[in-house]
Amino acid sequence: MRKLIIKNNGGFLLISENAYVTTRTTITPGFGYYSWYYNPAYNDRSIREYHFGDILAMDFNENGELLWHRFIRKDQYSQDDRGLFSSYGMLNSGATLVFLFNNFTSNKSSIDIAALNADGTLQVHKFQTGNKGGDWIPSYALQTKSKEWIV
Repeated sequence: MRKLIIKNNGGFLLISENAYVTTRTTITPGFGYYSWYYNPAYNDRSIREYHFGDILAMDFNENGELLWHRFIRKDQYSQDDRGLFSSYGMLNSGATLVFLFNNFTSNKSSIDIAALNADGTLQVHKFQTGNKGGDWIPSYALQTKSKEWIV
């Protein structure tokens, strides 16, 4: 679970993200344990893999009954960067939740913006950043006004 948003009518929105970390250890093939070349510091390498998947938004009424749920599809993967460019940023305008995240699934990375209205309607837009688009860190986005944020 990433966010719990309390609504004015007593209901709430629950926002979660499928996120997990795995560690993979690789052993460099070589001369073997009893060789004078053997050094565990150089032959073993642990790689931390960061996986950030779909976002799930669920809307509950004041009685705790589920009104609707929506998946925002995304698949992000990185290694040894603590997932810096993964996950998402969220803006809450009161009527709409806006999610911003990197999309690494194509040859050129893009920024996806998903807008989720109060009735559960979802709109997703893709913006190509091109070769000079820079690196975006959506999880560090800061909402400064009701419809403004800094990324």
